[in-house]
Amino acid sequence: VNSCSAAKIITISVSKCTKTPEEIINARLLVYPNPAVENFTISCAAMFNYCMVNIFGEPKICENRFNDTYVVGVTNLEPGIYFLKCEFTNHQVSVIKLIKN
Repeated sequence: VNSCSAAKIITISVSKCTKTPEEIINARLLVYPNPAVENFTISCAAMFNYCMVNIFGEPKICENRFNDTYVVGVTNLEPGIYFLKCEFTNHQVSVIKLIKN
């Protein structure tokens, strides 16, 4: 009927890394406790800037170029939902939702 007889070899490469770039950043960035009353602790091995904003996008606490572990005092903030935006020196950004009780 059909006289086609061809074979083709296809090679597929699979990477062992199954995480997205954001998941890799978040694995290096720890923020705890969440929710918090007095302080949030930010722990990260890379240099970064951070800004904590309220649900309206208004900056409440912003700091530059920290690495290792940093404690952010939040006793003067109203209870509610905030977002911690961390920008790393390689321009990758991670945003974490925080709850202040």
